[in-house]
Amino acid sequence: MRAIILVAAVLSAALIVGCGGGEEGGTPSPVGTPTVAVPAGDLAPADLIAQLPGLLLTADDLPSGFVQTQSGEVSNEMVAQGDPLPEQRLQELEETGRVGGYRTVLQSQQGVVSAVLSVYETAEGAEQSLEMGVRFGVGVEATPVDAPDVGLPALAWKIKEQIANGLTGYLMLACKGRINISVTYGDLLGVSEDDMEGLLKAQIAKLGDLE
Repeated sequence: MRAIILVAAVLSAALIVGCGGGEEGGTPSPVGTPTVAVPAGDLAPADLIAQLPGLLLTADDLPSGFVQTQSGEVSNEMVAQGDPLPEQRLQELEETGRVGGYRTVLQSQQGVVSAVLSVYETAEGAEQSLEMGVRFGVGVEATPVDAPDVGLPALAWKIKEQIANGLTGYLMLACKGRINISVTYGDLLGVSEDDMEGLLKAQIAKLGDLE
């Protein structure tokens, strides 16, 4: 997956619950139509995407001092705009079947964490996108490192920002069924590989049985 490297930023309907039983002598409460739960693996891509905002990393998953500074949907066009070869990137996204995704960015006084969840039409397309790796832009030095041991197809790079604050850290990717996971962690004092892998595992765990 050619991940959205948000390091560039700094590296840069209400729930309504009805309460049933009507009063004695009043209008009977309507009988609800039974529904059949859809297995997580059988959700349509659009339904899968709709669940992502509540499944991204939060400040509670990070060291103290982090607060969320950005969040929202990430279209294919947005992904392509962050790539050194935007037209080619958009074509790759379409060919691998990326439907959409969500991101979150959290910052502390000296670090930044970003997580992106991308949904594809098929698991095969998601893994194909992962295998393409990342096309890094100007200003980010990236060195491949051993893939994290998370029980899923995965890739990882040690990264260093060459401009602005000079953050260093890691970008790690994993593929869980139709969902590609990207987590980036950069800090002025650096980041340990174990801490980074722990964040990736936390993001994977938040997805539960969704794939």
